[in-house]
Amino acid sequence: MLDVIIEPSKGVLPEPTYIHCAARLHNDVRTLLPAAVERAKETWRRGETERGMLELVREVREFHTNYFPFDMYTQLPLAYSFLSARLGDLVSAESELDRYISRLKLEDEVAVKLKELACAYASLNALS
Repeated sequence: MLDVIIEPSKGVLPEPTYIHCAARLHNDVRTLLPAAVERAKETWRRGETERGMLELVREVREFHTNYFPFDMYTQLPLAYSFLSARLGDLVSAESELDRYISRLKLEDEVAVKLKELACAYASLNALS
């Protein structure tokens, strides 16, 4: 199982605020919820397959579509790496893992284990 978080960046959906009064917040939320639900449904539809999930994560990485930068999320670089491995792109998987390991200054044993897991995840593709 992979943990992927998609949270739209500012400007994609309106951000309700209490600053103007409770009635305005209420109206903002009433407008926001249907739009947010539709966006979520579209994201879930796109992420139904491993390839679709990888494309979502790639968009976050390359186009900064999430609220926070890609590297602020611990799980997104791992999801990108493992999905790349699973779909046969071992070069991208290893490159992303190396960047992740370096950025977080992970211990050698942890780095080795992550690479082993990525290879194992890739080999699952060969079995299916």
